[in-house]
Amino acid sequence: MLYKSKDLLHQKTFRVLLQAMCHPGEIQTLPNPHAEDQPPHPLLQVAGAILDHEVTHYVIDGVQENSMLEQGIQHDTKSLCGLPEQADFIFIPDGNSNGHILKARRGSPEYPDTSATIVYGVRSLTAHTDGQPLGYMKGPGIRERVALPPITGLDRAEILQLIEVNKNYPLGVDAIFVDKKGKVLAIPRSTSIEMTE
Repeated sequence: MLYKSKDLLHQKTFRVLLQAMCHPGEIQTLPNPHAEDQPPHPLLQVAGAILDHEVTHYVIDGVQENSMLEQGIQHDTKSLCGLPEQADFIFIPDGNSNGHILKARRGSPEYPDTSATIVYGVRSLTAHTDGQPLGYMKGPGIRERVALPPITGLDRAEILQLIEVNKNYPLGVDAIFVDKKGKVLAIPRSTSIEMTE
């Protein structure tokens, strides 16, 4: 019974991630686990929805908490840990890859869909802000353009590196941002970003 409940949670989570990918810049909310269950870490919840024993992942090291995330991912998904340049999914729990995303798989002209997906853990995503947006996005799923809101806990250099990695579409990486409250925002590789000053 618990397995079925967990499986249903993963399906609902996966649908939310698809919605986020189809509507870049729109903040979505991960489904909550049942009240009687211990809520999983949002990054672990995402990992459970997108990883299995057939794909590889890599967790960017930095703090001890990340090794706990790595253990949780391996226990819950049976996904194998690979190198950053080979992994299907790269998890960056602290919002800073220290340049690792520049090594991520970008696919090939024949198989652009073999590129990596980057999953960032950030402190906060918010749709409403009085401050200036990080930039503006254009591309499939966006009418004209949409603001990229400030992302608390994300190093600005990561967005600049994401622009660099995705400059030769259809090659590039997809990016998913997950905050501590389970809010989700996605930037597919088909989305172009123009940064504000």
